[in-house]
Amino acid sequence: MNKNIKKVTQAVLGIAIATPMVLGLGSYAGATSGAVTATKVAVKDKASYRAKTVGYLAKNQQINYSGYNSTFVKVNYKGKTRFILKKYVKYVPSTSPSTPSTPSTPATRPSNPTTPASSNDSIQQQILDLVNIERGKGGLKPLTLSSYLDGTAQAWSQTMSNANNMYHSTLSFNGGYKGENIAHGQTTANEVMTDWMNSPGHRANIMSPNFKQIGVGKVGTYWTQQFAD
Repeated sequence: MNKNIKKVTQAVLGIAIATPMVLGLGSYAGATSGAVTATKVAVKDKASYRAKTVGYLAKNQQINYSGYNSTFVKVNYKGKTRFILKKYVKYVPSTSPSTPSTPSTPATRPSNPTTPASSNDSIQQQILDLVNIERGKGGLKPLTLSSYLDGTAQAWSQTMSNANNMYHSTLSFNGGYKGENIAHGQTTANEVMTDWMNSPGHRANIMSPNFKQIGVGKVGTYWTQQFAD
């Protein structure tokens, strides 16, 4: 892998985030399309429940937002960066087609805990196979690919690639948000799985007995795994 590319991974756990991370602090240029889901959503001048309310957004109002932390997202309100609660934002997929993922030949690394995947398989299938190998080692039932989650995971990888920034999604999963792993800089399925499995938070999502479905997205070197029960 190009040593000039910084490899980064982040995980949202299915139950809780052990250490909240401030995400997406850079330019607002990488904003994602969305809509407001509540009747009246307060716009805050800071990312805090106690912050001053400077206005309100109406239900179904179209907005652009970018990730901030596990509770708030950034929005542009009257020309200024403001904050609203993430739980009241619905992701709206872009109308532009996502860049298709390209299968790549896995590379074997000394610390790789997985068996190399076939380069003839899609990235989604490669990741699924590697995930289920690890789950099998732990006596867990295999996950199945979800076309819905594949679509949202691919859309999120495209969003991160467009923004040239890595941050967690606010996608509204059918049945509720469950778990998400993201990464940037890895070039093969084996490489990203090795990094995820060597990280306790990411491993917890991959090895959760509560999950039954997975979706996988890859655009360039931006990776997304999304999980549901």
